[in-house]
Amino acid sequence: MREERVTTKDMLRGIDLEPVAKEAYRSQNMHHRDLQLHECGLHVLPGKPFIGASPDAVVTCACCPPRLLEVKCPKSLEKFVNSEIRHCNGTAHLKRNSRYFCQTQVQMGVTGLASTDLFAYVHDGETLTVNVTFSQAYFDDVVERATFFFKHYVLPHMIHLAA
Repeated sequence: MREERVTTKDMLRGIDLEPVAKEAYRSQNMHHRDLQLHECGLHVLPGKPFIGASPDAVVTCACCPPRLLEVKCPKSLEKFVNSEIRHCNGTAHLKRNSRYFCQTQVQMGVTGLASTDLFAYVHDGETLTVNVTFSQAYFDDVVERATFFFKHYVLPHMIHLAA
């Protein structure tokens, strides 16, 4: 196993700013009664231990169903919006080809929650929240592909190494 973690400048920025971003999210959502952010760690899909997800938090309040929180800390909100977001009838949506779409879908599928607040945080005056809803069809396709890959490539390799 690798001893050191692979990190980039962007990853380090996210690690450093995530607690600040979560507080900004909490402050911007105080209109939700009894809003709480729960740390949640790794969730593993039952029956598929090779599929897991670790959302940044589970958000609960007295007025809405529970949802996930996924924090992103881009250097530029404008670049983030241009590359990851589409607008339809005045509402921001995460593009299906966004690098975060699959991540949020798998997180929702594994945790059983129906939506994610994707929160982009540059600094306190520059944020964006995009609600992403779960697509069962998309998740099922990802699970099918991951299962095929695991069974046909990873598992045979593990068996070969163990022999």
